[in-house]
Amino acid sequence: MKIEKLDLKLLKQLLKFFKDNLEQFDNLFDKLIKVRTRIAKKLGFENFVEVAYLRLRRTDYTSKDVANYRKQVLNDVVPLVEEFKAAQAKRLGLEKLSFHDESVTFKSGNPTPKGNREQLVESAKTMYKELSPETDVFFKFMTDNNLLDLDTKPGKSGGGYCTFIPNYKAPFIFANFNATPHDVEVLTHEAGTCIPSISK
Repeated sequence: MKIEKLDLKLLKQLLKFFKDNLEQFDNLFDKLIKVRTRIAKKLGFENFVEVAYLRLRRTDYTSKDVANYRKQVLNDVVPLVEEFKAAQAKRLGLEKLSFHDESVTFKSGNPTPKGNREQLVESAKTMYKELSPETDVFFKFMTDNNLLDLDTKPGKSGGGYCTFIPNYKAPFIFANFNATPHDVEVLTHEAGTCIPSISK
């Protein structure tokens, strides 16, 4: 539901702090750019973008590729998201969607997953089977080899991620299901990240 009035008040105070100190933040950012430019020039590069890409080991695509990707997002994704947001505002009876309304899907509340962890995993099995033979093999491998740690347990670290276990040549998904839409989102997201690694 909407952020409680107290939370919203605190958030607005936080945003006001950044607005009131905008010039100082701009100065810091300007100094940062100049320092990084000097680093790049000293290393023989035109700018820090090239240095950053090497640091991140981005060797399979360039800044031009990313610029093109950003352009595609702007031209193709943003208009679609704007349509979704307009429809959401209409459902909520709002003239315009504010940042603190974005997490609310319906006036009656947000949808939640139906069923427990086992049922959600079974539904995921069906989805991946229908998606493609490759994703079917992938998700069966994950479930058959107990490579999903999804239950929230006392003392268990928070968060969700996927990793790769080299000795077993297998991906592994870690999450903390809490009966919210995030359960579906995190499993689908992390599984999507893991799929390429299954061929290692």
